[in-house]
Amino acid sequence: MSTPANIDFAVSVWEVVFTPDRAGRPVAAAAPGRRTPAGRPVVPFEALADFAHAMPPDMPDYWEDGYLSFHTARGKPIERIEQVTNADELIHLVSTGEIVHPFPSHVTRYWSMSHVRFIPVPDMGTISYGLVWRRDAESDPVRALAQTVRDLGVLHF
Repeated sequence: MSTPANIDFAVSVWEVVFTPDRAGRPVAAAAPGRRTPAGRPVVPFEALADFAHAMPPDMPDYWEDGYLSFHTARGKPIERIEQVTNADELIHLVSTGEIVHPFPSHVTRYWSMSHVRFIPVPDMGTISYGLVWRRDAESDPVRALAQTVRDLGVLHF
C-alpha cells in the first residue's frame, strides 16, 4: 500500500496488530435485524465461524488476522466470501444478510440503523487505535494534535 505524497496530516488507525497489549475498544458484531445472531444478547467469538464475513482486498494476512482471526480458538475457520472496499458496501452486505461483521464498539454510537443490530462479542478482545503520519510531513499542527491526544488519554466506551 502506498501513501499519497500530498497527505500531510495525522490519521487514526487501529493498531491491534502493532501493540496488542494496549487498552482498546471492545468489538460488536453487526448482524441483520431479522437473522441469528441478532436475537442474542451477546455473541461468543466461536459463533462467528457460523457466518460468512467480508475481507479487504490486497491486505497482508497478518493485518487481516489481527482484526478478525482466520480461525476461532477451537480451530473453526472464519470464512470470508466477499471483498469490500468501503463501509457502505460492508453495511449493505450485513443488512441483506449476506455476512456478519465485527466492528469496534464505538460504531454503535454513530451507525444507528433499524435493520442492523450490533451485538457485543466480549471474548473477541479489543481494538486499539493510534495516530500515524508520514515522518517527512510532521509539522507543528500534527505535533499539537498528537499532544492533545496524549493529554486526553485512552477513551473507553
